[in-house]
Amino acid sequence: MLFSLDKLSIDEKKQLLGEVLIPRPIALILTKSGEERYSLSNISFFSIASYEPALLFFLIERKPDGSKKQTWLNIEERIDFSLFFLNETLQQKLHSKIISDQEEWELPQEELNYDKKISPLPILKESYLAFFCEKYQIIEIGDIPNGLILGKIKSIYVDNQFLENSKEINIKNPAELRSIVKIGLNKTISLIEIAHGVSKDPSN
Repeated sequence: MLFSLDKLSIDEKKQLLGEVLIPRPIALILTKSGEERYSLSNISFFSIASYEPALLFFLIERKPDGSKKQTWLNIEERIDFSLFFLNETLQQKLHSKIISDQEEWELPQEELNYDKKISPLPILKESYLAFFCEKYQIIEIGDIPNGLILGKIKSIYVDNQFLENSKEINIKNPAELRSIVKIGLNKTISLIEIAHGVSKDPSN
């Protein structure tokens, strides 16, 4: 069957793309909202745009009233942001907040660690893999329009327990990072479980 995207609604396009673009890692975008206030937003439609310069991209939709979401405003105004890959531990803690993409919520201080040697922003506790970035460019696309965020990756954090040698780029087994990926619009699975074919429906 051939699907003509020109004839599909926005929700139908999102459903179709979500079902065929799999697996998709789920990331948590951390930005600063104000003095000692931080916001978190989850996305799964993101990827690497370039190696040199090292860039990633993701889309932020506007609110139903047409205004910009807090994550968009924070990146626009404060430049720095962090991208944490969702793992099994984080998924259990944040289960009710990550059912769908583009959800936003404020993060309590007890969920954060601070290490200026690693990042100017706080680090999400229980994270094994993270990209620390700064705004490269924001492109407004579409009729609405939404924001296509290009971020320059300044550094990448990998928990030492997953490295063969802390001085080399050699992860023992990437699946052991237990990153959570989407295998449809809403169903999720851990990389470590893919071989067993066990998926998780976030409604359960």
